[in-house]
Amino acid sequence: MTRDIAKLSRILQANPDTRSTPIIFLSAADDKSFVIEALQHGGVDYVTKPFNGAELLTRVDPHSKLDAIKSRIHTKPVSLKENATKAVKNFGQHLRSKGIRLAFHTPPGNLMVPGEERTLLCCLENLISNAIKFSPQGSHVIIGVQPDGPTGEFRIEDEGPGIQADEVGNLFQKFTRLSAKPTAGESSTGLGLHIVYELVCAMRGTVEYEKSQRGGACFKVRFPLAS
Repeated sequence: MTRDIAKLSRILQANPDTRSTPIIFLSAADDKSFVIEALQHGGVDYVTKPFNGAELLTRVDPHSKLDAIKSRIHTKPVSLKENATKAVKNFGQHLRSKGIRLAFHTPPGNLMVPGEERTLLCCLENLISNAIKFSPQGSHVIIGVQPDGPTGEFRIEDEGPGIQADEVGNLFQKFTRLSAKPTAGESSTGLGLHIVYELVCAMRGTVEYEKSQRGGACFKVRFPLAS
C-alpha cells in the first residue's frame, strides 16, 4: 500500500499540470495506517468510508472550490464539544505513531454554537492534523473546549516550533509556506490554515494564533454561543 501511495504522489507531483493539485485520499474507516501514509506522501486530506455524497463534496470542495462551498454554508446550532470529540477520535493512530500524548478537556455540558456539522468537523480536524504534524516525537498536544464569555472556544496547543514572528501576518493567506517543517516528513501545502480561516469566518467564527506558553503554536477558534 505504501508503495502505491508513494508512486501515485510522485506521478502527480512530477507533472506540471497536476503538481499544485491537492491530493485527497479515500480510505476504509478502519484503516488508519492508510491515513498516515497518505499524509506522509503528499496528501492534504482524507475521506473515510462509509460516506455519503454530501459529506464527500464538503470535504473535497474546500480544496478546489472554496468560494462555492462558503456560499452553500447554512448554519444552525451545533455542539462544539461533540464535533471536537469526533475530530480527536480520528487521530488516535497518528498520535500513537509519533508517541504524542494528548490532553483533551471539555465542559460538562454541550456547548452550542452556530455552524455546519461537516464543515466544522473538517476545520477542527485540520487544526488537530497540523498540531500533530509539527509536533516532535514524544511531545504533548493540549485541546480544550470551553465557554469564554459570550463565545464558545476550541483551543489547541502543541510543543512544536510555533510560528516565526515575521510570518504571523501571512499565516492565513493562501499557499503560505512557513519556515517550520513537519517533524516526520508529512506534506504541507500551505492551504490548510487558509481554508480553516475562510470556513470558520463563513460560519460567523474567528480564528486566532498566539505563541503557546509551552513554546509551540496555539490556535483559538471562537463562535458566538447559539441562542
